[in-house]
Amino acid sequence: METIRIERKGDICHVILDRPDKRNAMNSVMWEELGTAADELNAMEGVRCGILRGEGKSFCAGIDLSLENNELLSLMQEQNKATLTRGMWDLIRRYRSSYEKMSNIPFPLIGALHGHVLGSGFELSLVADFRIAARGTLFAIPEVKLGMQPDMGGCARLAKLIGQPQARRLVYTGEQIDTDEAERIGLVQIVVEPDELMDKAEAMAAQIAANAPLAVQSAKKVFLRSMDMPLSAALEYESVTASTVIIAEDPFEAFAAKLERRDPVFKGK
Repeated sequence: METIRIERKGDICHVILDRPDKRNAMNSVMWEELGTAADELNAMEGVRCGILRGEGKSFCAGIDLSLENNELLSLMQEQNKATLTRGMWDLIRRYRSSYEKMSNIPFPLIGALHGHVLGSGFELSLVADFRIAARGTLFAIPEVKLGMQPDMGGCARLAKLIGQPQARRLVYTGEQIDTDEAERIGLVQIVVEPDELMDKAEAMAAQIAANAPLAVQSAKKVFLRSMDMPLSAALEYESVTASTVIIAEDPFEAFAAKLERRDPVFKGK
């Protein structure tokens, strides 16, 4: 891929936005390659946790407004309003599907954020299961300042994450917030010094990877599915998935290891 790298280190996989000269701003190629990267991650065996990060000075500075590889700007030259509306709808759905694929990979994905997390990059960060940010990172979803509405989850997904009032505040104002504010409202779960970001992300990935993979992946399914369920249905789904996990080999290994005073060796079976 041109704009994204995947680096595997044992059972941990790094997904790296790789346009550092553009602060990893999103263009048409990167949007398409996000979907390709998600497909590759889905096909990998033995991966237990992923880290989503950006190369260079920023995680992602939003939309690339240069003309190169920019379907959005090309489409906006269309004069017929009906054609433009239909074209934009198709484009947004296609690009958003890459975010959905990344959100639905089977193992947890940690967002490791630094520099600028803006616009479509802000929305991309929301697909991670949780976010760690380097102190000094700046966040904003400024689409309204450009005459646009967030369209990659900046309204719907953000509201589910931090609640409607805080999401509305960030979207309606387009204001920029720092890591302290991001942590306060629940956008970011952990804040570390810049030189500690990757150490912390990798340590947490290793902590997750050390647990029983079937149990972790099943829990992720419950989190994803329950977002759109009434509580009673979500609780029933949780019970059903838990009952299938507990009959696997890993729970028996965990109990045996505890009795034998050793660390368990989980096989994901």
